Amino acid sequence: TPTDTPADTPTDTPADTPTDTPADTPAGGPPEAGAAEAEDGPGFRLPLPDPAALARRFVLAVTGMRDFSVTYTGTRSANSSNVGTPVRDRNNRLVDVETHYSLIDALFNDVGVPLRYRFGFDRTIDPASGYRVVDSLLQVTDVLQNSNKVQGRTTLSPSSTFQISLNWNVDWSQGQNITYRPGPDGVLANTTENGRNSASVWAFGASYRGLFERQLDRYARDVQGLAPGADLRDRNGDGVVLTNASVVDDFTGAFVSSFGRLDGRGLLPFPMPGWTVSYSGIANWPLLHRITQNVTLRHTYSADYSTDFRTNVLAASQDSASFDLGGRRVVYALADEEVGSVRVNERFSPLVGVDISWKGRIQTNLSWNKSNTYSLSTSTFEVGETRTNELTFSANYSRQGLRLPFLRRSLNNRITFSLTASLSETNDQRYLMRRALIDASADPRAYDPDLALAGDNISLVTAFTRLSMAPQVSYQFSNKVSASFQMRYEKFDSQDSLQPSYTNVSGGFNVRVSISN
Repeated sequence: TPTDTPADTPTDTPADTPTDTPADTPAGGPPEAGAAEAEDGPGFRLPLPDPAALARRFVLAVTGMRDFSVTYTGTRSANSSNVGTPVRDRNNRLVDVETHYSLIDALFNDVGVPLRYRFGFDRTIDPASGYRVVDSLLQVTDVLQNSNKVQGRTTLSPSSTFQISLNWNVDWSQGQNITYRPGPDGVLANTTENGRNSASVWAFGASYRGLFERQLDRYARDVQGLAPGADLRDRNGDGVVLTNASVVDDFTGAFVSSFGRLDGRGLLPFPMPGWTVSYSGIANWPLLHRITQNVTLRHTYSADYSTDFRTNVLAASQDSASFDLGGRRVVYALADEEVGSVRVNERFSPLVGVDISWKGRIQTNLSWNKSNTYSLSTSTFEVGETRTNELTFSANYSRQGLRLPFLRRSLNNRITFSLTASLSETNDQRYLMRRALIDASADPRAYDPDLALAGDNISLVTAFTRLSMAPQVSYQFSNKVSASFQMRYEKFDSQDSLQPSYTNVSGGFNVRVSISN
């Protein structure tokens, strides 16, 4: 708040009043007084900058990031079968089962399901507790399931017209199946495990050739120096060719780009983000702002990895197994767990997309979409590859308030023209890795990996091209009367014998009249 000085109060120093400091006195006053004032008085202190705050402001200014969210979801479940009190006859044969499921029985009568199990502190019921019916004619099991899911999301806005959305996720679950059966010395328990893993990954540079080269290199290192006809074993500790563990490990390394694995099994890659990029500032460019109202460029990338595993029942009865490959016998150690299947899905939806709103009520959309799917069958060691390329186009024009020839005034009517067209190409094939390795076993160092991608080493499942066009005209006379006409043209060209080629043209019209008040 400003404070005025009265007019009759002098504020200037008179000319005859000395204001200079004597020569023998320091400019800052006596040293003792200045030191005391510096120690006792508050003075003027400049605070030091906080490095963390400066770094945060710099990141926010450059990226435009305003929020970062991480969500975790975890579930724990348990299911116990054949819970109750068995009733047996004199010959110890099961004749009936008494069930005590009420909470009163557990609190006051000491029968039924224990309280610790009811409230989740125990996840199994001891079969020797007397609350389980364990009989050779019944299957008594405890099924335990743990599932976890982590999702992350953020949005970067370097400018008002440029946005980048990032999201990633990782899921892992593990279950146990405990089966009880009577034994000579009590109740016997057999435990098997299973689980599923999935994560968002990058699949840049994924190729079957990379997988085949890794398997061929394993075989070449183990077979080097062996006598003809000698058994092939793991000589360097990295596993032998064409086993469940080695093929899954090489498949993940050839088809997934990630920063290592998160679990001890090596089946859960470190999650990598997918993104959606949009830029809407093109309409302000010199040549486009005259003919367009809004132009948006779009690009989206996402990829996910999934696999499942289970207990290897063969490992309980034997330590090793073998198979023939070319002219040799391959001997390998059985793992306690095995992988059922591995799958990688990669999508560009779109790779490039353009949305344009033209002046004159015309809207167009052009998108180029791509998707790649890779799957590994651990029973046959075949790799499936499905590639799809699709180009889509849509246009829309509408006009309202048309003047009809038999009426002299404009009506509240509307006519709309729309067109949707797409051209897609799909190719689905299988790579026979075992057959290619048999061909390469004679001389693995001299074998050309390109031969594994041609001839009898590849099997075409399906390949086709599809073209479709769908124009439509709709007219709305009022809120109660409307009509539309649509037509669809589809041409399907097959490159295999499983599906025949065809051309189909269909059309129809629709008239709608509302008689409600």
